Amino acid sequence: MTDAYRKHRREYPFMSAQTALRWAKTEDASEGWEASRRDNEWTREVEGFTITLRTDEESIFPLPNRHGDTDYGRYVDETRYEDYDWRGNFPRPSENAPLGLPYTSIRYDGPGWVQGERGGYFIPEGVEEQYDYFRRSGQSKSVAWDLTKEWVEAQISMLFHSPLTNATVIVTASKEGVELSSTAMGTDYSGDEEGRSYVFQMVKEYEMIDEVIDEAREVIQKLVAS
Repeated sequence: MTDAYRKHRREYPFMSAQTALRWAKTEDASEGWEASRRDNEWTREVEGFTITLRTDEESIFPLPNRHGDTDYGRYVDETRYEDYDWRGNFPRPSENAPLGLPYTSIRYDGPGWVQGERGGYFIPEGVEEQYDYFRRSGQSKSVAWDLTKEWVEAQISMLFHSPLTNATVIVTASKEGVELSSTAMGTDYSGDEEGRSYVFQMVKEYEMIDEVIDEAREVIQKLVAS
Protein backbone atom coordinates (compact mmCIF):
# COMPACT_ATOMS: atom_id res chain seq x y z
CA MET A 1 0.00 0.00 0.00
CA THR A 2 2.91 2.36 0.77
CA ASP A 3 4.30 2.02 -2.75
CA ALA A 4 0.88 2.75 -4.25
CA TYR A 5 0.48 5.81 -2.02
CA ARG A 6 3.86 7.21 -3.05
CA LYS A 7 3.10 6.52 -6.72
CA HIS A 8 -0.18 8.49 -6.56
CA ARG A 9 1.48 11.39 -4.77
CA ARG A 10 4.29 11.47 -7.34
CA GLU A 11 1.97 11.34 -10.38
CA TYR A 12 -0.59 13.79 -8.95
CA PRO A 13 1.37 16.34 -6.87
CA PHE A 14 -1.71 18.42 -6.02
CA MET A 15 -3.79 15.46 -4.86
CA SER A 16 -4.53 15.58 -1.16
CA ALA A 17 -2.79 13.02 1.04
CA GLN A 18 -6.21 11.75 2.13
CA THR A 19 -7.30 11.06 -1.45
CA ALA A 20 -3.99 9.41 -2.31
CA LEU A 21 -4.29 7.16 0.73
CA ARG A 22 -7.86 6.21 -0.19
CA TRP A 23 -6.72 5.29 -3.70
CA ALA A 24 -3.85 3.25 -2.30
CA LYS A 25 -6.23 1.31 -0.05
CA THR A 26 -8.55 0.45 -2.93
CA GLU A 27 -8.72 -3.31 -3.35
CA ASP A 28 -6.92 -4.72 -6.39
CA ALA A 29 -9.82 -6.07 -8.46
CA SER A 30 -7.49 -8.44 -10.35
CA GLU A 31 -6.78 -10.49 -7.22
CA GLY A 32 -8.20 -13.99 -7.45
CA TRP A 33 -8.03 -14.16 -11.25
CA GLU A 34 -5.60 -16.62 -12.85
CA ALA A 35 -4.27 -16.12 -16.36
CA SER A 36 -5.18 -19.00 -18.66
CA ARG A 37 -3.09 -20.38 -21.50
CA ARG A 38 -4.95 -18.21 -24.00
CA ASP A 39 -4.02 -14.56 -24.34
CA ASN A 40 -6.37 -12.02 -22.75
CA GLU A 41 -8.23 -14.65 -20.73
CA TRP A 42 -8.50 -15.24 -16.97
CA THR A 43 -10.46 -17.65 -14.77
CA ARG A 44 -11.56 -18.05 -11.17
CA GLU A 45 -13.84 -20.30 -9.15
CA VAL A 46 -16.94 -18.69 -7.64
CA GLU A 47 -19.72 -20.58 -5.83
CA GLY A 48 -18.93 -23.82 -7.64
CA PHE A 49 -18.78 -22.25 -11.11
CA THR A 50 -15.76 -21.61 -13.28
CA ILE A 51 -15.89 -17.96 -14.25
CA THR A 52 -13.98 -16.98 -17.37
CA LEU A 53 -13.14 -13.39 -18.31
CA ARG A 54 -11.77 -12.67 -21.75
CA THR A 55 -11.36 -9.60 -23.93
CA ASP A 56 -11.72 -9.28 -27.68
CA GLU A 57 -9.79 -6.13 -28.45
CA GLU A 58 -8.15 -3.92 -31.03
CA SER A 59 -5.73 -1.10 -30.22
CA ILE A 60 -6.61 2.13 -31.99
CA PHE A 61 -6.17 5.87 -31.82
CA PRO A 62 -9.25 7.71 -30.52
CA LEU A 63 -11.95 7.23 -33.16
CA PRO A 64 -13.24 10.58 -34.46
CA ASN A 65 -16.64 11.47 -35.81
CA ARG A 66 -16.95 13.39 -39.08
CA HIS A 67 -16.07 16.63 -37.25
CA GLY A 68 -12.86 15.18 -35.80
CA ASP A 69 -14.26 15.03 -32.26
CA THR A 70 -13.68 12.14 -29.87
CA ASP A 71 -14.44 11.41 -26.22
CA TYR A 72 -10.91 12.54 -25.35
CA GLY A 73 -10.51 15.67 -27.45
CA ARG A 74 -10.45 16.62 -31.11
CA TYR A 75 -8.24 16.22 -34.13
CA VAL A 76 -6.96 19.38 -35.80
CA ASP A 77 -6.50 19.53 -39.57
CA GLU A 78 -3.26 20.58 -41.16
CA THR A 79 -3.28 23.55 -43.52
CA ARG A 80 -3.42 22.61 -47.19
CA TYR A 81 -1.71 25.67 -48.63
CA GLU A 82 1.85 26.97 -48.80
CA ASP A 83 2.75 29.13 -45.82
CA TYR A 84 6.20 30.59 -46.16
CA ASP A 85 6.00 32.28 -42.76
CA TRP A 86 5.68 28.93 -40.98
CA ARG A 87 8.99 27.82 -39.53
CA GLY A 88 7.83 24.57 -37.96
CA ASN A 89 9.18 21.11 -38.63
CA PHE A 90 5.71 19.86 -39.55
CA PRO A 91 2.79 21.25 -41.58
CA ARG A 92 1.03 24.10 -39.79
CA PRO A 93 -2.07 23.14 -37.76
CA SER A 94 -5.27 24.81 -38.96
CA GLU A 95 -5.91 26.25 -35.48
CA ASN A 96 -3.73 27.23 -32.56
CA ALA A 97 -3.58 25.23 -29.37
CA PRO A 98 -5.34 26.68 -26.30
CA LEU A 99 -3.39 29.02 -24.02
CA GLY A 100 -0.84 29.63 -26.76
CA LEU A 101 0.75 26.20 -26.24
CA PRO A 102 3.34 25.31 -28.90
CA TYR A 103 2.31 23.17 -31.83
CA THR A 104 4.81 20.50 -30.74
CA SER A 105 2.76 19.87 -27.58
CA ILE A 106 -0.28 18.77 -29.58
CA ARG A 107 1.62 16.82 -32.25
CA TYR A 108 1.29 13.03 -32.35
CA ASP A 109 3.12 10.53 -34.54
CA GLY A 110 1.84 7.44 -36.39
CA PRO A 111 1.26 4.67 -36.95
CA GLY A 112 -2.45 4.55 -36.23
CA TRP A 113 -5.47 2.54 -37.28
CA VAL A 114 -7.64 5.47 -38.35
CA GLN A 115 -5.15 8.12 -39.35
CA GLY A 116 -2.75 5.76 -41.12
CA GLU A 117 1.00 6.09 -40.81
CA ARG A 118 1.07 9.90 -40.73
CA GLY A 119 1.19 12.05 -37.65
CA GLY A 120 -1.12 14.93 -36.93
CA TYR A 121 -2.47 17.31 -34.30
CA PHE A 122 -4.80 16.56 -31.42
CA ILE A 123 -6.11 18.90 -28.70
CA PRO A 124 -7.08 16.99 -25.54
CA GLU A 125 -10.33 17.80 -23.76
CA GLY A 126 -10.15 20.11 -20.73
CA VAL A 127 -6.95 22.07 -21.36
CA GLU A 128 -8.31 25.36 -20.03
CA GLU A 129 -9.91 23.59 -17.06
CA GLN A 130 -6.58 21.98 -16.19
CA TYR A 131 -4.88 25.38 -16.29
CA ASP A 132 -7.59 26.84 -14.02
CA TYR A 133 -7.08 23.94 -11.62
CA PHE A 134 -3.37 24.69 -11.31
CA ARG A 135 -4.14 28.40 -10.74
CA ARG A 136 -6.66 27.55 -8.02
CA SER A 137 -3.99 25.36 -6.43
CA GLY A 138 -1.88 28.48 -5.90
CA GLN A 139 0.43 28.34 -8.91
CA SER A 140 1.53 31.48 -10.71
CA LYS A 141 0.40 32.01 -14.31
CA SER A 142 3.77 30.95 -15.71
CA VAL A 143 4.02 27.83 -13.54
CA ALA A 144 0.41 26.88 -14.26
CA TRP A 145 1.13 27.27 -17.98
CA ASP A 146 4.21 25.04 -17.74
CA LEU A 147 2.31 22.40 -15.78
CA THR A 148 -0.57 22.49 -18.26
CA LYS A 149 1.89 22.05 -21.14
CA GLU A 150 3.29 18.97 -19.40
CA TRP A 151 -0.24 17.69 -18.80
CA VAL A 152 -1.18 18.09 -22.49
CA GLU A 153 1.97 16.29 -23.62
CA ALA A 154 1.26 13.47 -21.16
CA GLN A 155 -2.27 13.15 -22.59
CA ILE A 156 -0.90 12.95 -26.13
CA SER A 157 1.61 10.33 -25.03
CA MET A 158 -1.07 8.25 -23.31
CA LEU A 159 -3.50 8.41 -26.23
CA PHE A 160 -1.06 7.81 -29.07
CA HIS A 161 2.08 6.17 -27.73
CA SER A 162 0.26 3.93 -25.26
CA PRO A 163 -2.90 3.69 -27.38
CA LEU A 164 -6.29 3.19 -25.92
CA THR A 165 -7.54 -0.35 -26.31
CA ASN A 166 -11.09 -0.73 -27.53
CA ALA A 167 -12.36 -3.96 -26.02
CA THR A 168 -15.37 -6.19 -25.61
CA VAL A 169 -15.25 -7.82 -22.18
CA ILE A 170 -16.93 -11.23 -22.04
CA VAL A 171 -17.68 -13.09 -18.80
CA THR A 172 -18.96 -16.68 -18.82
CA ALA A 173 -20.00 -19.22 -16.18
CA SER A 174 -19.27 -22.92 -16.70
CA LYS A 175 -19.66 -26.15 -14.75
CA GLU A 176 -17.88 -29.40 -15.53
CA GLY A 177 -16.55 -27.83 -18.71
CA VAL A 178 -20.02 -26.86 -19.99
CA GLU A 179 -20.65 -23.15 -20.60
CA LEU A 180 -24.01 -22.22 -19.10
CA SER A 181 -24.25 -18.44 -19.44
CA SER A 182 -22.40 -15.36 -20.62
CA THR A 183 -22.60 -11.59 -20.68
CA ALA A 184 -20.57 -8.91 -22.46
CA MET A 185 -19.85 -5.19 -22.27
CA GLY A 186 -17.80 -2.80 -24.37
CA THR A 187 -15.19 -0.49 -22.87
CA ASP A 188 -11.86 1.16 -23.55
CA TYR A 189 -8.82 1.79 -21.41
CA SER A 190 -5.20 2.85 -21.64
CA GLY A 191 -3.26 0.11 -23.36
CA ASP A 192 -0.74 -0.49 -20.60
CA GLU A 193 -0.76 -2.92 -17.69
CA GLU A 194 -2.24 -0.38 -15.28
CA GLY A 195 -4.97 0.50 -17.75
CA ARG A 196 -5.77 -3.17 -18.36
CA SER A 197 -6.51 -3.63 -14.67
CA TYR A 198 -9.64 -1.53 -15.22
CA VAL A 199 -11.22 -4.55 -16.91
CA PHE A 200 -11.29 -6.42 -13.61
CA GLN A 201 -12.66 -3.39 -11.80
CA MET A 202 -15.39 -3.00 -14.43
CA VAL A 203 -16.45 -6.65 -14.07
CA LYS A 204 -16.76 -6.11 -10.34
CA GLU A 205 -18.47 -2.73 -10.55
CA TYR A 206 -21.16 -3.93 -12.95
CA GLU A 207 -21.63 -7.24 -11.09
CA MET A 208 -21.05 -9.26 -14.23
CA ILE A 209 -20.09 -12.36 -12.24
CA ASP A 210 -23.34 -12.27 -10.26
CA GLU A 211 -25.24 -11.91 -13.51
CA VAL A 212 -23.74 -14.99 -15.18
CA ILE A 213 -24.06 -17.10 -12.02
CA ASP A 214 -27.77 -16.23 -11.68
CA GLU A 215 -28.34 -17.10 -15.34
CA ALA A 216 -26.36 -20.33 -15.00
CA ARG A 217 -28.48 -21.42 -12.04
CA GLU A 218 -31.64 -20.73 -14.02
CA VAL A 219 -30.31 -22.90 -16.85
CA ILE A 220 -29.52 -25.72 -14.43
CA GLN A 221 -33.01 -25.54 -12.91
CA LYS A 222 -34.58 -25.77 -16.35
CA LEU A 223 -32.43 -28.77 -17.23
CA VAL A 224 -33.32 -30.55 -13.98
CA ALA A 225 -37.03 -29.85 -14.46
CA SER A 226 -37.10 -31.09 -18.05
